[in-house]
Amino acid sequence: MVHFNKALVENIKTIINGSKNIGLVTHQNPDGDTLGGAFALHYYLAKKKISSTIFCNKNYPEFFRWMLFEKAEKEIFFNVNTADLDAIFLIDHSLYSRSEITDFSIKDHSAKKIIIDHHTNKPDKADYTLLDPTSESACKLIFQLIEDCNETHLIDKKIASCLYTGIITDTGSFMHGSISISTFKTVEKLLEKGVNTHDIHDKIYQNFTLDRIKLLGYVLLNKINLISNGTIAYIILNDKELKKFNFKSGDTEGVVNYPLVIGGVKVAILIIEKKNVVKISFRSKNKIPVNLYAKKYFDGGGHLNAAGANSKKLLSEVVDFIKKTLPGFIQSLE
Repeated sequence: MVHFNKALVENIKTIINGSKNIGLVTHQNPDGDTLGGAFALHYYLAKKKISSTIFCNKNYPEFFRWMLFEKAEKEIFFNVNTADLDAIFLIDHSLYSRSEITDFSIKDHSAKKIIIDHHTNKPDKADYTLLDPTSESACKLIFQLIEDCNETHLIDKKIASCLYTGIITDTGSFMHGSISISTFKTVEKLLEKGVNTHDIHDKIYQNFTLDRIKLLGYVLLNKINLISNGTIAYIILNDKELKKFNFKSGDTEGVVNYPLVIGGVKVAILIIEKKNVVKISFRSKNKIPVNLYAKKYFDGGGHLNAAGANSKKLLSEVVDFIKKTLPGFIQSLE
């Protein structure tokens, strides 16, 4: 495993140890990596007798709430006066505009700002930035930071389980592209802390509501479309359809991956209409860089085989644009 610059680690460690209150900020539409990282850091800081609070959309997916470990949300979320924050961590994102905070400006706050991210976009200015686009998850970087601080003895089963959650969700349970040896070594160290892999997989992947299963069935039966000689598959879900199935945050998690099991499909897209925004998820096989496509045409980003973007255009306009531009983008790579 490549370790961080010693001076950078020491500076961050000094900030942590000198803080009384630390804010842990997830990104919008929180997933397992940003939530796993936030929960892990919260419990890690508690071991160091440092108060921390997680700033996150309260409607985060139900199947991640087990990471509260029987604590009340009020003990972890929004439990400090924002003026008292000594440091703020951006977890799994590096742009203030993607942060899940609306009640104050992170950029203008006097607290020290630390970014922990693994995406390829140019980060906003912060006091310290731990950015590694070669890492499969932010949780892996958090483990690496704790390890470089020589404090892995503070990682217990609870912290390790949160970090493991971030790694498996951002790698698609180790199915997204090539996984580095260092990631498996990190997982090995987490397992040594007592992580119950079966229990975590059960809580995340086998804990659906009936509405979510019905939505998935509806998508598989009616909503998969193929274009470009069957190499591109796309799914469109409008706001009316989501309401029909009592949509809740996380209900479309993983849906974009299903078309990739169809022979010949190289790229899958999930296009969802939400209030005032169209959300787009991209998945690909082999070395098709959907992150570059998302960035070039939608100012989005992500990873080689998994990326996302938002658009303020009409749903129909987004669909027509993708159908027009994506086939040519893929052909240009050949």
